[in-house]
Amino acid sequence: HQAARSARAAPAWPEPVTPRLSLSWMPSGRSPLPPGKHHLYVFVHGFHGNALDLRGFRNQLALLLPDKSCARFLMSSSNEDFTATSSFEEMGENLANEVRAFLRSESLDQSAARVSFVCHSFGSIIARA
Repeated sequence: HQAARSARAAPAWPEPVTPRLSLSWMPSGRSPLPPGKHHLYVFVHGFHGNALDLRGFRNQLALLLPDKSCARFLMSSSNEDFTATSSFEEMGENLANEVRAFLRSESLDQSAARVSFVCHSFGSIIARA
């Protein structure tokens, strides 16, 4: 019995799969942005939310992006205290000011080639305002 057991082949395990992210604007096989340019991802929370609400999504996106050196992330907090009391116009202006300030503070005002808004629920209305 011992000889029969040792003669059996070990089970074949499937090859591990590397997670990949495919986005419509991202050509496969090369960097989507020119050298020295950056892509800013702005995460906008929903009603009564806060800047940490979308951090899980940000973390997964950061792990899966093929060209991490070009990515920059802003977790919006400018409307945390205002989603129940301000107009969409005011909150849209708050968000725009926050994005402009972030671009300046991170020295991205000249190198940001693309800005994408990742929003949850009410945040999508604010981003469009």
